[in-house]
Amino acid sequence: MLMNFTLGLSFFSVAPVTPLIMDEYGINRTTVSLLTGLVILVQTSFAIPGGALVGRIGLKKLIGIAWLLSAMPALTFLADNFVVLLALRVLYALSFALIIPAFGVLLMQWFKPKELPLINGLNMAVGTSGVSLSVLRRFHFQI
Repeated sequence: MLMNFTLGLSFFSVAPVTPLIMDEYGINRTTVSLLTGLVILVQTSFAIPGGALVGRIGLKKLIGIAWLLSAMPALTFLADNFVVLLALRVLYALSFALIIPAFGVLLMQWFKPKELPLINGLNMAVGTSGVSLSVLRRFHFQI
């Protein structure tokens, strides 16, 4: 569940630095939006093939590969052009496409059928909480 949370935290991590990315690479808003939009497209496109890989390469290896791919945003300092930055985000998106179906299988192995609805709900809530926290801005409370 911690991995789902951290994946969610990185989902919109480019949003606060979008103006800097645009200035650095000389691109417009439409192009920079690929850094988020392509993550969603890749994740949805590869979720079913990612689930099929569980049976082929094994659950432990698949989760290990997904964990490694989820760390790709840490290499953004090496991106000397926008294509490299976009490729790193695509690799990060592939981690989503692998980890979501893999965790479904893992949870089914670890928990009893009666516990699965609660655990699956918690697992998805944790990932969504990470996404929500990543876009959380300062709150101004007025009395």
